[in-house]
Amino acid sequence: MSGNKINKLTPGANLMWESSRFMLPQHKDLIVELRKEENRQPKPTLSEEAINEIAKIIQESFNDRLYIKLTIYDPYDNYTLSGHVEKMDFINGKIKIKNIWIKFIDIIEAGY
Repeated sequence: MSGNKINKLTPGANLMWESSRFMLPQHKDLIVELRKEENRQPKPTLSEEAINEIAKIIQESFNDRLYIKLTIYDPYDNYTLSGHVEKMDFINGKIKIKNIWIKFIDIIEAGY
């Protein structure tokens, strides 16, 4: 008798079940979440000068209905929003553009 016994752990000997491995849904969700977290970006720290410039542009847009372009921080992918400032809520630190309320602290760049 040969010393090379074939069993289900022998590579290539378990072909019927080789491709039937599966992953539990909660494990798959965890892997997706971990991959998402790998792409998380830290919020940039703005200088006082940059914050003042953003505030000036927002105020001018509100007063004169000027069209502006804002870059909004998102942990996974920053986005831009263009339009004129419709409303300003100083108590809650928010502005409204195109019926979307944006927190002032999430604005990382502003321009005309």
